[in-house]
Amino acid sequence: MAARRSSRAATAPLSSPISRGAPVTGWRLIQSGNSPRASSSGGSAASRALRARGLQRLRRMFGISAVPDPDDFFVTRWHSDVWTRGSRSYDTPATRKGDRKRLAAPVVDRLFFAGEATHAEAPGTVEGALLSGERAARQVHARYCAAPARTDHLPWRE
Repeated sequence: MAARRSSRAATAPLSSPISRGAPVTGWRLIQSGNSPRASSSGGSAASRALRARGLQRLRRMFGISAVPDPDDFFVTRWHSDVWTRGSRSYDTPATRKGDRKRLAAPVVDRLFFAGEATHAEAPGTVEGALLSGERAARQVHARYCAAPARTDHLPWRE
């Protein structure tokens, strides 16, 4: 997997940055092979390195004092996990327009769904997962909070 920094991501509006070619995270992931390389790397040294890199990025987004060292951590191995085996959603010939929108629809306005499979424009991607989580959070907020949701403080939008 290779990454290329995009300067347009910081100014991309909430509506649909992917359709305009601007990745939400600021990184366009170019996948080679069947699964991202980091998902299959293993060992405790690799886990500690992932922990350090994750904390560094969180502290850059939220500020050093806002992100303390965790008491413990666990790194999942998506590629070798017995429940996923490195899988992600994909369309089949039987997929119909609107299937992903139906998959994302809340149930009785109490059960909300997120995940790359529920994003119509970016299924199977980190951006799709991130945007769908943002969408579900807005739906929950609209249902249970009186105040309007703020989106100007989202660290991946800066």
